Amino acid sequence: MKHATTRSNRAGMYVLSLALLVLACPLLFAFPDRSEPRVRVVEPETADDAVVVQGRIHVRAKAHDRDGIKYIYMTRKRPGRPRREFWRWRGDESDALWDTAQFGNDVYFLRTVASDRDLINRTGAEYGTATQHEIRVFVNNGPTVPEVHFVPPTPPEGQVISGLVPIRVVTSDREGVEHLIMRAIRPDGFVEWEQGSWSAAKLFFWNTRGEDGCSPNGTYEIIARATDLDRMNRTWLYSGTLGEARMLVTVNNGPTQPRLHFTDPTPMSGLPVHGRITLQAWADDPEGIARVIFGVYNARGEMVWWSTVEDGAATHTPSFSVHWDTRLGDRAVPDGEYMVIATAVDKDTLNPSEGYTGTAATTEPLTIRVDNTKK
Repeated sequence: MKHATTRSNRAGMYVLSLALLVLACPLLFAFPDRSEPRVRVVEPETADDAVVVQGRIHVRAKAHDRDGIKYIYMTRKRPGRPRREFWRWRGDESDALWDTAQFGNDVYFLRTVASDRDLINRTGAEYGTATQHEIRVFVNNGPTVPEVHFVPPTPPEGQVISGLVPIRVVTSDREGVEHLIMRAIRPDGFVEWEQGSWSAAKLFFWNTRGEDGCSPNGTYEIIARATDLDRMNRTWLYSGTLGEARMLVTVNNGPTQPRLHFTDPTPMSGLPVHGRITLQAWADDPEGIARVIFGVYNARGEMVWWSTVEDGAATHTPSFSVHWDTRLGDRAVPDGEYMVIATAVDKDTLNPSEGYTGTAATTEPLTIRVDNTKK
C-alpha cells in the first residue's frame, strides 16, 4: 500500500512538472520583435513630405515600437554640403526649436531616425532596429543683397590709370557668396576686361597695356558683381541674389598716332584727272578712328575743297572714301595741279592734337593734275 502511494505521488509530480514546463515554454522560446520602429515628423506639417518655412519653427517627431524606443535623432543636409546631425533625444518623442534665420535660404533634407531596444536584430551601427523618415524643408527668410566693396589698393574713383592696375574686392552676405566677377566697360558698352573668382574676396589685376594691345584711352566703368547662394530668391539669369559695386576710372596709356594711307581707287600721284573722282584712305588706331578729313589745296596752299567722313559712316570698316566733282557748281576748280591730303583723327580725347578733338595724323601730299578740257 505504501509503494502504491509513493508511485502515485511521483506521477503527480511528473504531471505538475510537465504543466509548469508547458506554461514556461512561451517565455523560454519567445521570438523577438523583428518589426522596425515607426517614426514620423509631426511638426512642421508637410504636404507630400515638403514644407516652406521661415524664422523660428518647432521640429517634433514621434516614434513607436513594441520593444520600446531607445532614442531619436535628426540630421540635416543642404545640397552640396555634408550631412550633419541636428538633434538627439532619448525616448519616443522629440521636440526642438530651429532658428532658420541662422541658415541660408535653400532646400534642406531633414532625416529623422528612430532606434528601438531590440539588441538581437540591430540595424548596422544603431543601438537596435532602426528606421527613418525624411522631409524636404524649403527655408526662405527673404532675399539679402550681397554687399560688395572696393578696398585698397584699388585706385580711388576718377583716378587716371595706366599699365598693371590692382583692384581688390571684398563681399559679404548672410547666404554666403558663391561667385564674384569683375568687368571694365568702355563708354560704347564693350567689355574691355573681365575676370571671375569663386571666393568672397579677391585681388584682381587689369593690365591696360596687355599683350593683346593697349586698352583704348578713355573713361571706363569698373563693375564688381557678387552672386550669393540664395536659391529661393534668384536674380534673373543668376544662380542667386545679385549685388554689385561700380566706380569710374580713366585710362590714359599716352597718345598713339593713327596709321593712314591712300588706297585704290584714289588716282596715282602726278596723273591727270577730270570730272568726278574718288578719294579713298585706309585708317586705323588702337583708340579707334573718329573721322577722316580730305582736303584739296592749290599751288598757293589755299584749301579749295574739303570733305569729312565720320567713323562708321556707311561701312564700319577702316576704309574711308569721298567723291570730288572738280566741275560741280561753286566748288569747281580751274585746271592745274593740286595737293590732296587726308587727316585721320582718333578717339583719344585725353591726348588731342592742336585744333582736333583727338590725336591726328596726316598722309604725305598726293599731287594730281586737273584737266577738264578732256571729254
